[in-house]
Amino acid sequence: MVREWRLVGSIGLLLAALAVPLSATVVSSPGSVVTDFYYAANDGRFADAEKLFSTQALAAIAAGQGGFKAYCDARTKAATMATVEIVQEDIRGEGATVTARVAFKDGSSTDSVTELVREGNEWRIAVGPK
Repeated sequence: MVREWRLVGSIGLLLAALAVPLSATVVSSPGSVVTDFYYAANDGRFADAEKLFSTQALAAIAAGQGGFKAYCDARTKAATMATVEIVQEDIRGEGATVTARVAFKDGSSTDSVTELVREGNEWRIAVGPK
């Protein structure tokens, strides 16, 4: 009887261990990635902001003028962002489009559209805000 319970318990543990990789979920939402980017960029935490981008997007930004810091400063009006609000989030398979309303300390605001892709279990910014 004890052996039977051990066998059942062992099978249960094995099934639970196998289920973990099969049920891996996306850790963050596309909207939270965009929000995290804006706040990290505005605070000058460029290394944190870079982690939110796909490899291809980082290569495209590096090929442009000024590098990643200049890219961040252009999106936050040189760290004068006040708030960011997600207006719309559309997910389609491995891609997403997020519209964010970015408000600045001077009272102005703008809506930006950001494309994202899923890399593994994480959403990554694929194309910079438009």
